[in-house]
Amino acid sequence: MLSTGCSTLHFTNPMPHFGMTIDSLPSFLEGTYIQKTDAGVDLMEIVFENDQHAQVFISSGFNKDSLNTLIAEARSDGDMITRRNGSYFIENPCFAKSKEVKQVGDYYFFSGDLAYDIKLTRGHPDGQLDWGDNEGVSKIRIRAKNGKYFLNIYEYKVWFTIVIQPTEEGLTLQKPEVKDSSLLSEGGKYDNLNWLHKQGDHDWISSPSDEELFEILEADDLFVSEYWLRISTNQPFNVGLLSLCIFLAVGFIMLAWDLIRKRN
Repeated sequence: MLSTGCSTLHFTNPMPHFGMTIDSLPSFLEGTYIQKTDAGVDLMEIVFENDQHAQVFISSGFNKDSLNTLIAEARSDGDMITRRNGSYFIENPCFAKSKEVKQVGDYYFFSGDLAYDIKLTRGHPDGQLDWGDNEGVSKIRIRAKNGKYFLNIYEYKVWFTIVIQPTEEGLTLQKPEVKDSSLLSEGGKYDNLNWLHKQGDHDWISSPSDEELFEILEADDLFVSEYWLRISTNQPFNVGLLSLCIFLAVGFIMLAWDLIRKRN
């Protein structure tokens, strides 16, 4: 989700400059998403503890033939295969924890490892992102503007920005990745960006205005886009809302029946 290519654009400040700072996680994020790529298919599960704390799990998928091969190899290695609640569990006598393989549509996935742990604090602009696997913690700041949400991650004294936009089908993610460095070089399309300079061999740093930032996002040549299709939501079923709808529907039917009887 957050990884990029070898050349990226960073910012001197959280983007956008005049966006609204968010201190609680947008509810639309919670759910399960799938993304098809040239290499296969990926599954992303975003699980909310509450609106201040969410965990992101990511795993790669495989097809039915690969599942059959996996099961055959596991059995030949002496592993025990069981199936419960639609999932396969591979248990090795040498390990206490079993591996779960679950089916999503036409694909199968190992239960995803924790990729990111996100925590916010109400009333404070900054939160934290734990990269998982003991890779450290980064300061984050989330801002919103024009229907887009900007996850700004602070590392090495600059900001790395992921743009998240909800769609009817799921999520669109835009990640900074410079496809063509000549766009930022002298005489290039973006060589007049505010505070633009180069750091190291691959990274660029700038502080574009909000107008420039949205122009860059629209052009999609300094960012790459990912499209994640929502396949389920983890939000709890609203029993109260269902009860209210049933109550109103019954009331409407009784009123209509009473009017019919009076006319007759």
